[in-house]
Amino acid sequence: MIQTILFDVDGVIIKLREKYFSTKLIEDFGMPLNQEAINSFFQNDFLLCEKGEKDLKIELEKQITLWGYPGTVEELTQFWFSGEAELVPEVVDSIKNVRSKGVKCFLSTNNEKYRVDYLWNTVGIKNFMDGYYSSAVVGHMKPQKEFWQEIHNRLGNTPKDTVLVWDNQKDMSNSASEFGFWGELFTDNLSYQKTMNKYLK
Repeated sequence: MIQTILFDVDGVIIKLREKYFSTKLIEDFGMPLNQEAINSFFQNDFLLCEKGEKDLKIELEKQITLWGYPGTVEELTQFWFSGEAELVPEVVDSIKNVRSKGVKCFLSTNNEKYRVDYLWNTVGIKNFMDGYYSSAVVGHMKPQKEFWQEIHNRLGNTPKDTVLVWDNQKDMSNSASEFGFWGELFTDNLSYQKTMNKYLK
């Protein structure tokens, strides 16, 4: 019997972005941004922010002048986070339904702390989920085995076959299955609902 469900954020609970926020900055503000500097940041320092080893806002403070952005770090993160925050209503309703049956639901996401906080508090994910396990909190990133191991530890080492994982990336759902959880690939709402019904019968 499934007792706990772990949901990825982007592409499952939050609709996938159509464009990177750096592209949107250029389009919305007509800014000649330093794309090379932006790419370098996301390939290096940002990954350390996702693991909780660096602070995103401190790192952005070092970057925004180099990027060519004229505003503050707070303005930049607000633009960034708000543009990637649209909930998928069908999935939200499903989570509310399974929680009403006594199943615990958590986020399991590769994300740094400020965006998780924004999604949890400002977007309001806290209103329909039990908690979250982000890479910044866990200290490891999917699809590493250590990511799932740390979550398992924090769940009190509940039997692995009572934990279901939903992710929109196959390597992530596969790694959850290899660890011993039930790993499912999220592709669309219809197949998601059918699969959920099988698990929760």
